[in-house]
Amino acid sequence: MHRLIDRTRSEETGAIVVIAALSMFAIMALAALAIDGGLSHNERSRAQNGADNAALAGAWAACEGRDPVAAALTTASANGLGSPSSDALVDVIDLGDNAIRVTVDLSRDAEFGQAIGTDTIGISASATAACSERREGAGAIPFGVPPSGFSGGLQAPNPCGLNSGNCGRMYAYRLDGIGDIGDDTRKNIARGTDRYLVPWVNDDTLVNCSVEIDEPECNVLPSNTGVSAGQLGDGFIERLSDIDGADTTFVYKSMTLNGDTLGDVLGPHATSTRLDVEFPAGPPAQWVPGIHGDWGDPLIDFSKHMWIEGEIEKCDSPRLASTLIVTADMTYDPASYNPIVGHPDPWPNGTQPMKVLGHYFIYIDNPNEADDFQGSGNLKAASAIVLWLDPGVTCVDGSLPGPAATNPVIREVGLTS
Repeated sequence: MHRLIDRTRSEETGAIVVIAALSMFAIMALAALAIDGGLSHNERSRAQNGADNAALAGAWAACEGRDPVAAALTTASANGLGSPSSDALVDVIDLGDNAIRVTVDLSRDAEFGQAIGTDTIGISASATAACSERREGAGAIPFGVPPSGFSGGLQAPNPCGLNSGNCGRMYAYRLDGIGDIGDDTRKNIARGTDRYLVPWVNDDTLVNCSVEIDEPECNVLPSNTGVSAGQLGDGFIERLSDIDGADTTFVYKSMTLNGDTLGDVLGPHATSTRLDVEFPAGPPAQWVPGIHGDWGDPLIDFSKHMWIEGEIEKCDSPRLASTLIVTADMTYDPASYNPIVGHPDPWPNGTQPMKVLGHYFIYIDNPNEADDFQGSGNLKAASAIVLWLDPGVTCVDGSLPGPAATNPVIREVGLTS
């Protein structure tokens, strides 16, 4: 009887030892999972953050024309990844089109995992980032305004005025010069230019749009005078035919056209004040005599000049456009303007090049009188309001109001995966 009891106790003790051993192994496994898992999570976050930052740095470098691979590796090293003393391997791939992919591989010793046969833990993270470049706004409509006649608008004494034969039309849309000149003019007004028209500054190289076809930016435009008023008018009518999002429309010869008021275009977050009311004692800082003409010129109708602040609601409105300030004198430097000598004769003869000095915004005014855009031999009296934008003005979506000609490049960098 005693032997039976002893044997039973021995068997129970052996079972307890096995259960205890198994329990200990399970406890150690759970501990390994908890501790090594927590440490792995931290390391994975470190690897992912490092990959993200390195990819963003590489994409930004690509957008700026620097070595994206070197920039990504430098950023990774600064974050303790990929440097000779680190425990990580960093791989950077230039995907082209300003896109960069970064992969970070980490390997660390397991803390408790070794007790259950796991010596190391591998961690991998990757990120892809891209940089995009854009310039906001519609291009300038093809009217060359002389500095000496900067009163804005489209009516006399401005470029087309009552004499459309001397309007200084510019090849801003069909830069290759192929096609009908009048048709080019119509497209220029309807759509604006697709080129980056950068105002010339002192010591700049003169880059002619009609010569340097592959040059994305230019500061000299070819001109062509003698374009008929009918094609000019057709261009305006085609431009105003864009009624997408218009608050107001009107009908002209069975055509529905954009009738947005200046208030509609500016919206509730922008204000307009007459320039002579906002600056009674002198010109705003943006006024440059060598470009805009002489402040106080009796030809300037300041009731047609508005100072704009805030956020513009409809930066893409066809009623909002930009017009270039130009001169045909290739030696003229606005920075050296001498009021005693005066402005040079700005009008080209035939296809003489015109140097871009600057630009101004206009709101195409009174289009309900659409007959003003049409006429026999002249543009009649189509008018516009000059919009001076405060330096802080943006569009409601955060972009910059046109034109592509003078806006700085906006670079946007973001993770794509």
